[in-house]
Amino acid sequence: MNPDLETAISGENEVPSHRLRWLLLILLTSVLVLVGTVWYLTSSSPTTEQAKRDQEFNAKIQQIVEKYKNQPFVFTLVPDALTTITLPPPPDSDASDLENYQANQVELSSENITNIDNDTVLTAFTFEGFKYGYFLEFNGSKDNIYQLHDEIRHLVLHFNKQYQRQPLSDRLPDIQHYGTEHPAVPGNDDVPSTYPSVRVAEGFAVAALLTRLDVDHGEFYQAVAEDYAKRGVQYGWYGQSDIEAARSLVSQYFSQFDKNVDISTFSNF
Repeated sequence: MNPDLETAISGENEVPSHRLRWLLLILLTSVLVLVGTVWYLTSSSPTTEQAKRDQEFNAKIQQIVEKYKNQPFVFTLVPDALTTITLPPPPDSDASDLENYQANQVELSSENITNIDNDTVLTAFTFEGFKYGYFLEFNGSKDNIYQLHDEIRHLVLHFNKQYQRQPLSDRLPDIQHYGTEHPAVPGNDDVPSTYPSVRVAEGFAVAALLTRLDVDHGEFYQAVAEDYAKRGVQYGWYGQSDIEAARSLVSQYFSQFDKNVDISTFSNF
């Protein structure tokens, strides 16, 4: 034992008071460290317990995600869409698509390429002077409109999975590819969104919806949709046959939509 500490404990008054206080403090600290070490080794620390709780929480969240991810999407606007809308297989020959691509490619501008990431239905279409994205976000009926978009996208995914047609740039040589194509529905990156094209189908669907809300400008919306579809060909994403498949899908969808839905429930802007 430390001589000074031994003297202090024995009661002999040979240690200056300040040294005694330091020695007792050292002794107390050593005891606390020893007790803390024993407690840590024999029980779970707060940090360990928190990590365990976080792990259990994350596991529960993942279970919920998996549960809903595996649930089938529900069509509410056109409930029978999956069973009543049909598309024939894509044509065996790409000759017509190649010819159409070559005719349209010359119109692709450097400005189009620069702005390709912003070339979406949200910015390409306008309604009453507002970008479609603004119209959608501030529309009191946006839940209905989002449902329409989701139904079109899941319909497209259904046929994308059935036909698995590759993008135009993968089907034909010497096709320049620009930008990034996205799947019809997130989480399906391995399914080409080509036949029918999800870009085109969504564009035609927006044009069809806006035409029903603003009949006087229907031709304008249709023209915007055609230009929007053509730019995708210029990007090398799909061909004219993929456009026509999207056109057919949207036409069949809205023929049932008009019978089932009160269009006034889609306009609260």
